[in-house]
Amino acid sequence: MLMNERGFTLIETMVASVVLGIGLVGLWTMQIASIDSNSKSYVDATAIFDGTEQVEIWMGRLYSHMDLTDTNGNGTNRDNDFNGIDDTQIASVAPNNYRVNNWVENNLASANYGLNDYPGCSQVNQSLVPGCTDQAADHTLTTTDGTVIYWNVAIDYPVEYTKTTRIHMLRPLEGFNPITFDYIKEEGI
Repeated sequence: MLMNERGFTLIETMVASVVLGIGLVGLWTMQIASIDSNSKSYVDATAIFDGTEQVEIWMGRLYSHMDLTDTNGNGTNRDNDFNGIDDTQIASVAPNNYRVNNWVENNLASANYGLNDYPGCSQVNQSLVPGCTDQAADHTLTTTDGTVIYWNVAIDYPVEYTKTTRIHMLRPLEGFNPITFDYIKEEGI
């Protein structure tokens, strides 16, 4: 065997192949994650587009239009003490032997004028939609791509002569984490 031979040994070649293989697997994993993330972003953008398109339609409607009504009566202007919380909702859930003011301070999320009501809400991460309930939403619409849009209307909330509409959009393939946003319409003069 000559001492001046140059080249790689079998072990060096195998180690280089393993290192290259690990690098390629990492690159492949990053590519898959990137494609998945782009797909979810597209789905979210489509849902947001559907929701904002619906909001544009609502914004053009009269204050008294049927789509802007509180159909189940839990978002009415029954705030007699003007603290921004619907008194009828508090009275229905606050314990009788507990001062209502203390109860409100500890449970503000559940007194939400019915804005967080929609079927399947209990399956949502509560940090995303605090105080949500599985009650029926005021209105429901299913788009052609399967997005379900629930919206609830609160009358005279946060101020008199306004209606707050909270939209919850759920994509059937994306689980139960909604895209949620609010808009406020004022009563015209």
